[in-house]
Amino acid sequence: MRILVTGGAGFIGSHVVDRLLAAGMTPRIFDVRRSEHHATDAVDTVIGDLLDRDALQAAMKGCDAVVHLAAAADVDDVALRPAEAEAVNARGTLNVLEAARGAGV
Repeated sequence: MRILVTGGAGFIGSHVVDRLLAAGMTPRIFDVRRSEHHATDAVDTVIGDLLDRDALQAAMKGCDAVVHLAAAADVDDVALRPAEAEAVNARGTLNVLEAARGAGV
C-alpha cells in the first residue's frame, strides 16, 4: 500500500513515515523540503507546496491513501505572516482533499 504523507519531512510526519515503513507500507513524502530523517533513496520524496494543486495531484498518483500533516505550524511564523499561514493551512488542505478526490484516494 502506497501512502502519501504531506509534511512527511517534519517531526511528526517523519515518525509517521517510520511507522508506515515498519508496517510494510510504502510511504511517499510530499513536503517543501527534503527529510533530514530519511535517506533520499529510502523514501520516495516529492518536493512541492500545498498551494500547487498540480504538484499534489502528481504526487497523489499511484497512492492508496493520504495522511495530511503539512501545515504552517510555527507560532512565530504564523504571527508574522497570518495570510500566508491561512493559505497553507486552509487552502492547502482544500487542495489535498481535491487532489485525493481526483485521484480516487
